[in-house]
Amino acid sequence: VTIMNGFKAIGGAFAFIIAISHLMQALERGQDMMEAVFKVLFELMIVFLFIVNSDDIIKGLSYLGTIIVSTTASHFNGILNNNVMSDEDCEKMLKTLTGHTTGEFWWQIRADIALFIPRALSFFVIIGTKFAILSLLFELAIRQALTPLFIADIYQEGLRSPGAKHLKQYLAVYVKMAICVIVCIMAQFITKTQDPTNGMMMLIENIAINFTCIAVMMKSNEYVSNFV
Repeated sequence: VTIMNGFKAIGGAFAFIIAISHLMQALERGQDMMEAVFKVLFELMIVFLFIVNSDDIIKGLSYLGTIIVSTTASHFNGILNNNVMSDEDCEKMLKTLTGHTTGEFWWQIRADIALFIPRALSFFVIIGTKFAILSLLFELAIRQALTPLFIADIYQEGLRSPGAKHLKQYLAVYVKMAICVIVCIMAQFITKTQDPTNGMMMLIENIAINFTCIAVMMKSNEYVSNFV
């Protein structure tokens, strides 16, 4: 909040400089001085209203973004119901990979090796997901702090201004989070509906699924580019 308040002052100063520049240009074009001054003051009033209330604007966008993410998670999470791999499926997978469902020491080693690949891949996906989410959280914090500066010229071009684009990009970060949620949930769904008797093919599919998840999350910027 303190950082954002600092940028409010900078944004106000920036808006004032822009307003003075517009006033000078209007006078050079021969526009009536009183009309030009009134227009500039009106523009400044609108900008200062946006800058002073930028906290509330961000809170509103954050609330909307939270709804997007939570609604996405609750909707798609229902897909996973009744899709948890049973003990019988685990035994089938071990029998396919090792030839038996139980065994002595060497069978245990083979079973651990067979299960290591999907576990290791799941670990890398978790790391990749955390990296993606943390990157988005840092982006949110930076965009939030810079909001007063970006909306200093929002009155010039309205929804086409850099300030309006900045606000849309802030909301788009939450859309990227929703994409990450969808990817993780769908990956679990696909993994849990695999046939455990496919053996090595199942492991290959797991590799493809996990690397695809990371690739899709990293490309979330492209998916929301049309939005902003």
